[in-house]
Amino acid sequence: MQKRYVADGRGWIALTLCQGAIRGDSGASHAYLEEVYVFPVHRRRGIASRLLRRVTADADREDVALYLDIVPGDGMDADQLRDWYGRHGFVSRTGHMWRAPRQTEQPG
Repeated sequence: MQKRYVADGRGWIALTLCQGAIRGDSGASHAYLEEVYVFPVHRRRGIASRLLRRVTADADREDVALYLDIVPGDGMDADQLRDWYGRHGFVSRTGHMWRAPRQTEQPG
């Protein structure tokens, strides 16, 4: 399963792709965060952060861990990307950035 998150104002300005949850040997669900992209003209406005917060909120609600690979380019080096993802709860682990699901309150 693949989920797409699109932030759209005047056309597509940001896109996040998740390769959807699979059951690992440990019984935990995982999803690979393939890409977070904002067109250069729309950067530095918090769009990518808002989009990533939507992705992490969904992952928390569905009890899914997220992981990704750091791929520098398009204006950000590896350290900047690690710092940015780190501010969203990702940590370096086994060659990837990893974010465990956080407990969310259940209605009721």
